[in-house]
Amino acid sequence: MVLYEHYRKDNLLVCDPSDRGLRALLDQHAGEQRELIERTVERVRLLGGFATVPRQVVELTVISRPPNDREEVPEMLSRLIEAHERIIARIRDAITATTASGDSGTNELLKDMLRRHELHAWSIAEQLVDTTALSA
Repeated sequence: MVLYEHYRKDNLLVCDPSDRGLRALLDQHAGEQRELIERTVERVRLLGGFATVPRQVVELTVISRPPNDREEVPEMLSRLIEAHERIIARIRDAITATTASGDSGTNELLKDMLRRHELHAWSIAEQLVDTTALSA
């Protein structure tokens, strides 16, 4: 949920008309993060749990808050990559746990989440390389 909000904020703050591709990518990633949130909530409910509220998510997150001010694109992209890397590490731990417990449904969801986060981190890193090359 926190990463989704990062994407939404960042998409709104990219103002340069030459960054339309970046805005489209951020919007796409936000939509995919929203889908992962919905699938996770469905899985939690299926297992008899209840989804937490955003305030509780903020208290439990391993992702740092974005700054209140506008960031330069390279800093923004670096922050997104770091967030994905933190989430990837947590997902890998959860995959190990669900494999050990035999929860194949959650394990498959986590593997899909892992692939999605790895792809997002890679595509953001590609944008960061392009942005850094352009400013050099």
